[in-house]
Amino acid sequence: MQPTSADLTVPAQPDELGGPTADPADPAPAAPPAKQLNPDAVCAAAVTLAQTAALDVAEPGAVGEHLGLLAEEERVVTHYFACTARGYRGWRWSVTLARVPRSRTATVSEVVLLPGDDAVQPPAWVPWSERIAPGDLGPGDELSDRLR
Repeated sequence: MQPTSADLTVPAQPDELGGPTADPADPAPAAPPAKQLNPDAVCAAAVTLAQTAALDVAEPGAVGEHLGLLAEEERVVTHYFACTARGYRGWRWSVTLARVPRSRTATVSEVVLLPGDDAVQPPAWVPWSERIAPGDLGPGDELSDRLR
């Protein structure tokens, strides 16, 4: 689960220059509404470039159909492709393209494989030092110095 902005709150501390501190009882100011971006025409049209970038990274046959795109920022668009690799049901390839102002060419920024809402994912990771339970160790087993 991704942390939300509520999970990332920082307790109020005195300003280093002696300024006033925030009152924890006051609610945080509301964030301005997100601006709806229109996809950059050059980056949006570069589906073949995005698909080629995904094909360069993926195993043969692991990149499926184009699922859509998302305007991330001005002149930055992310294209999504189905992942057809075995064991990756619900995952999708994400290829981010960008272009500099006045350019007519998109450039590949990154290619990653991301889980979708229905993706099969492993359980949350637990550090090994917290996984050791009574009975897990026997005579002759050695422990890390951090556990002694």
